[in-house]
Amino acid sequence: MIALAIADPEDGVGKVAMAHALGVCLARNHGRRVPLMDCGSQASLTRACGVKHAQDRSLAQVLGILVAFHEPRLLHRRDPLATMQEAGLPLLDVTVGRSWRVAEAAGDGESVVAYEPDNKRAREHRELGRVVAERLESNDA
Repeated sequence: MIALAIADPEDGVGKVAMAHALGVCLARNHGRRVPLMDCGSQASLTRACGVKHAQDRSLAQVLGILVAFHEPRLLHRRDPLATMQEAGLPLLDVTVGRSWRVAEAAGDGESVVAYEPDNKRAREHRELGRVVAERLESNDA
């Protein structure tokens, strides 16, 4: 199994909405089966997907690291990105910005991709889905 980690030490930054929207994009737009793993103590992703009981899974390989909600104007966000780049971590060549629409969609039990398809963040999520699908396809070969 290949895994993509979406991580941020802060609460309320949209990790669940990001994971949910990416899963929707990969499944609907690229025909992929997408297992999503909820590591949060609140089980927000699990609930967003309508799953009642989660099972533990182990991750065999990391597909890439998504730098989500990166805002270069915020000084506290610059150093972690530079550190990850300098360390040679497998960063994905796509970013997804912040939007209250993403959180609003998740609150309604939808991904932003379905909730507001023409939204800039929905387009970024679709691009993320394309990038991840390409990596999955090259790994399948």
